[in-house]
Amino acid sequence: MFNQIFQSIGFAVCHQIPSRTFSQGGDFLPVCARCSGLYIGFFLSLLFLLITSKKRSQYPSAGLMLVTVAFLLLLILDGIISTFRLSYFCLKLDSNSWRFLTGLLGGYSLPVFSIPLFNFFFYREHLESPILENPLEKLSFFILPFLFFSFFSQFFTFLFSFFKVLISLSVIFTFVFLNFLILLFFPIWCKKQEKFLQAILPLAITFFLTFLELFLFFHLHLFLTQLTI
Repeated sequence: MFNQIFQSIGFAVCHQIPSRTFSQGGDFLPVCARCSGLYIGFFLSLLFLLITSKKRSQYPSAGLMLVTVAFLLLLILDGIISTFRLSYFCLKLDSNSWRFLTGLLGGYSLPVFSIPLFNFFFYREHLESPILENPLEKLSFFILPFLFFSFFSQFFTFLFSFFKVLISLSVIFTFVFLNFLILLFFPIWCKKQEKFLQAILPLAITFFLTFLELFLFFHLHLFLTQLTI
């Protein structure tokens, strides 16, 4: 039952090509290697920044922004190269582990752009200070994705079921956060809260929108798949 739910969530957002999806004993993760990294990376970065950069509404230093943009460009470049079956200057990097890493770094970079916006529009009184302000935060932020990649590589087989759950939750909360951020642009919820408990109604709406979107994307994917049969 749960495995069917996980696979349905994955089917809504990913092509699920078997050769590009991590598997164990014929059982596949909900989404492909690149999407696995993308959603987990977004989720990890989002949690880190929500904890360490609460209420901060300014973007980090230019150098840090350049690094995150480089992560994002690497993801885009890898997607183009993989799609058109090109090569990295004769380097053999066409593997699921590489796809996972580029997806992880690309997804990890995205909350750096969205968290300052979220803090600005969510909190009644936000802080005019940048996220990732002190050196320890910056160091921890950039070490975390590589530590997770090492953890994933070492314990993938042993914790296969855990990663299925983590990826499914990451997909859901990525949609929830983005929907929530969009709702904050409406005056009725803009700069009205000090705590998440004060945002129960918009949170409920975002969860409803998330499951509606996943439902519609699932059936759109199913329809497109049937057209190619």
